[in-house]
Amino acid sequence: MRIHALRCGQMSVKSNYVEAKGSNRLMRLTSSLLDTSFQEIPIYTWVIEHPEGLIVIDVGETAKVNEPDYFPAWQRPYWKTQYRFHITPADEIGTQMRALHLPPEEVRWLILTHAHFDHTDALYHFPNAKVYFSRREFRDVITFRSAHFAFPSKWPSWLKPQIVPYTPEALGPFNQSFTLTQAGDVHIVPTPGHTMGHQSVILQDEGFTYFFGADTSFDLTSLLNGIIDAPAYNAHKVLETRQRILDFAQDTPLVYLTTHDYQTPIRLQNKETLIVKRPVTLEQVPSH
Repeated sequence: MRIHALRCGQMSVKSNYVEAKGSNRLMRLTSSLLDTSFQEIPIYTWVIEHPEGLIVIDVGETAKVNEPDYFPAWQRPYWKTQYRFHITPADEIGTQMRALHLPPEEVRWLILTHAHFDHTDALYHFPNAKVYFSRREFRDVITFRSAHFAFPSKWPSWLKPQIVPYTPEALGPFNQSFTLTQAGDVHIVPTPGHTMGHQSVILQDEGFTYFFGADTSFDLTSLLNGIIDAPAYNAHKVLETRQRILDFAQDTPLVYLTTHDYQTPIRLQNKETLIVKRPVTLEQVPSH
């Protein structure tokens, strides 16, 4: 089984977007809004060459984001001042998959960890895939639209999302799960916090467990040190989810892979497993 980490460009965000000030979401977003410094973060997606069919986890951003009228008119001042996108057509997931001789049209399953723009804007590359959302995530994005940092109006008209049919079957410390493959080696688990409908993917292969955590943390340092990002919806849930990941890693050789960490492909290539450190509680997160 082969796993590909595809970097679909990168974007510059405020430094306080990555390491926000305050446990309250409004405080964190305000600290990011007022910050004047930027840093670049990558946008990773994953492709799994599974014997039962191609599996894609998140789709990344589209180069169309550079068009002046891409964002709603009333929001453009925000997007132009808070983000800088470095994405070309060659960076898009579909283009990269074709270069690997993995046609996007042949993808069987597409799992979306959550609906944020940098995880869903390139959906149009996968017209034949079965696209999985969590129930809470799909409900929230349809209810709140761009306020959810998502733009469903730009999603392809053919999209008919499948809701993940979670069952109360525990997988390690996760009390709900859904097994995607007949082989029983690919699972989806709820990992709320960054959004309340956020979910992650677990792949078990040759004695290793790969945890595709998306935005459960922006990088490994954030996971281990309790750093909360500005857009995270609920800091308490973020830390609860991270504790479950750390608990899982105590019993399982866990390769932890996230969307915005430049070390993601290195950890994947070297099969670097997560070394558990003392957990960080919400009380230890700086409030200012």
